[in-house]
Amino acid sequence: MADEGGHTAAANPEIQLNTHYFIRTLFGVLVLIELALSLITGACSSGTWSYCPGHYGFLAFVAWTCFIHLFIFTILKLIGLWDKFRMFWILPHPIIPLIAYGLAVIGFFIGSILALTCANKATGAGTAAAVFAFVTLAVFVVELFFAAKAFRSPAHEAQQQAPKYDPEPVGVV
Repeated sequence: MADEGGHTAAANPEIQLNTHYFIRTLFGVLVLIELALSLITGACSSGTWSYCPGHYGFLAFVAWTCFIHLFIFTILKLIGLWDKFRMFWILPHPIIPLIAYGLAVIGFFIGSILALTCANKATGAGTAAAVFAFVTLAVFVVELFFAAKAFRSPAHEAQQQAPKYDPEPVGVV
C-alpha cells in the first residue's frame, strides 16, 4: 500500500530506514568516514602480523574494535533504534561519546606509532596500515573535538548547574 509520497508502508512501522543522519549531518559523514578508515586500517594491519605481531596486532585490535562499535551504531541509527534506546538515561549523556572517542584516539595514537616503528620491515600493507592509522587518528581527533565541545556546551552546563526542584510530598504538613 503506497502513501501520498509513493512510499510503500513497511510491515513494521516502528523500524524504518533513515539515511538523513548520515547524508545531511557532519557527525553522520564523520561516522561513515571513520567506519571506512577503520575497516581499511584493520584489513591492512591484519595482513602484516608476521613482521611485528605485537605492534600490528594491537593496531588490528583497535581498528576492529572501533569498526565493530561504529558498525553497530550505524545499523542502529539507520533503522531508527538508536533514538528508541535514548530512553535510557545514560545514552544521551554527552560524556559517553567523549569517553568513546577519547579511547579511540588513545588507541589509534599508540597503534599508529607502533605500526610506524615496524613499517620499514613490513610489506606495503604494513606501511599502508601505518598511514591509514594516522589518517583515522586525525578523523577521530576531529570527532573528539566536537564531543568535547558538546560536553562543554552552555546547555549542558546549565543542566548540570540548575538547582533541582524537590516538591514537598503530598499530605505532609
